[in-house]
Amino acid sequence: MPKEFKEVRIVYSEFKGHLAYGDASLAGPSKVGPDKWGNKSILRSTFKSKKLFKEIEVDQEAQIIFELQAPHNNEYAGLGWSWVKLFAEEDGELKLNQGKWHLPIYTGTTRPDLTYQGANEMDKAPGVSLCVKLGFPGDKLTKIAGGPETNIVDYLIPNYHQDLY
Repeated sequence: MPKEFKEVRIVYSEFKGHLAYGDASLAGPSKVGPDKWGNKSILRSTFKSKKLFKEIEVDQEAQIIFELQAPHNNEYAGLGWSWVKLFAEEDGELKLNQGKWHLPIYTGTTRPDLTYQGANEMDKAPGVSLCVKLGFPGDKLTKIAGGPETNIVDYLIPNYHQDLY
């Protein structure tokens, strides 16, 4: 996280391909501070936000898009964005894409149309990423609270972002 930012927030929503459905949600704002793992060159911000998404159609193009924002001239402005696919194929079926995901933040305007095409041409925001957990309500994964003790190495980069790293 760049040192000039003192706080950030995340706006996120469900999408099917490039079309939004459902209302956008907000996490934060949250203060930006030093990493608790001893790396003084890393800053982090922790959000303790949970969202229950209901009645999402199982679809290969279903995803959540996140926009990271920071104060600029007394308003919040977008720093970058990323996405996580909600479903993945497993044994010939689409199932919830459960896991702890480390998502790169891409610079520029949020572009839902690029999540399934042209993503290799996007630029990453240097030193900025987002860690999210995706699971069913009440399962072990979602019961574990995130916090300052959360270590980025415990989160996986989804394969659809790996070519971009």
